[in-house]
Amino acid sequence: LNFNEAVEALAQRAGMDLPTEAEDDKLRAARAYRERLYAVCKEAARFYHEKLKAQEGAPAREYLKRRGVAWNAAVRFGLGFAPDSWEAATGCLRAKGFSDREMIDAGVAIRNKAGDSCYDAYRGRLIFPIIATNGRVLGFGARALKKDEQPKYINTGDTPIYNKRSNLYAMNAQKGLKGELIMVEGYMDVISLHSAGITNAVASLGTAMTRQQARLAKRYTESVYLCYDGDSAGQNAALRG
Repeated sequence: LNFNEAVEALAQRAGMDLPTEAEDDKLRAARAYRERLYAVCKEAARFYHEKLKAQEGAPAREYLKRRGVAWNAAVRFGLGFAPDSWEAATGCLRAKGFSDREMIDAGVAIRNKAGDSCYDAYRGRLIFPIIATNGRVLGFGARALKKDEQPKYINTGDTPIYNKRSNLYAMNAQKGLKGELIMVEGYMDVISLHSAGITNAVASLGTAMTRQQARLAKRYTESVYLCYDGDSAGQNAALRG
């Protein structure tokens, strides 16, 4: 964690408000709302993981098997399955007391055209939770399981608690890192490498490495290898990085 994040984490552990937040009602309310969004993402991740283990998660488990991903790796990364339903996740989260606005703002639901309700953002897809270095779930990536389904990936957009430019997938798994990092493009690249014993791999969440991601990586190491796809887009992203 950087200094500000460390102070916030320690204050939260001790049950204390940060000084500025203690004096400002708006800041306290904004922080409380962010905590609700973190809670939405945590419960959604649990829901998706349980569905991966259930009978309806068989297509996702079969996909992982074909890709050579062992079950212990699926558990380690908290992978999940979003049922092919309009309100499987939203129904579960409503039952736990979360509002439509909270689910929409957390990126797990989409507001309907009428504007009076919402539906699941991910349906019939393999789910990859995106976890911060402090262990909190920030958002999700969702991969299509049907061969011709487009887009292949749907990812959480920017929310009050998540920005892809400032995070790296699997950075939370690098706490004991000694040596260099290998930065790849996608979730499956990371999981495949970890499954093969190469555990110092992270992903830049579908974008060329950003300044914010470089700062995050530099907290852990001075040396980063960019290992993007060999096509022109991948090569250009590596050069930009």
